[in-house]
Amino acid sequence: MEEKLYDMIDRICSFFLLGMVIVVTIVVVGRYVFNVTPGWGEELALFCMTWFGMLSAALAEKRDAHIRVAAMDKIYPRQVTWFLHKLYYLVKIVFALVLLIEGIKLTITNLPVMMSGIPVSEAFLYLSGPVTGGILLLFLLLRFKREVLS
Repeated sequence: MEEKLYDMIDRICSFFLLGMVIVVTIVVVGRYVFNVTPGWGEELALFCMTWFGMLSAALAEKRDAHIRVAAMDKIYPRQVTWFLHKLYYLVKIVFALVLLIEGIKLTITNLPVMMSGIPVSEAFLYLSGPVTGGILLLFLLLRFKREVLS
């Protein structure tokens, strides 16, 4: 199940990245070749970039691909390093919970607000926060169970 979810999110990220490239290309060509900039272009590119950035952070957490300073692992004693790794999980879990809870509040608050360039509620832009928070929390809890508790 975890791998199917990862693959689905990976495809969604690819879709948003491709969408962002296409929209930015349309905006640049329109601006510099035809002297006409579509009003929806920059806002749609921002929408795609936000969703891509948020979801790809959850994918990086699943694969443990985030950049970190590993030199500290060599400096501290083994017990301190073990404790710090457990603390990192807890901090990430708290961050995912904050992203989920506060993202839901932000999404609900912006439900009546419409984007100016595309006729969509801003809530869909802010929905990337709680969705990523939930996915991140799921991946973290599964990895915590796999690596820390066992």
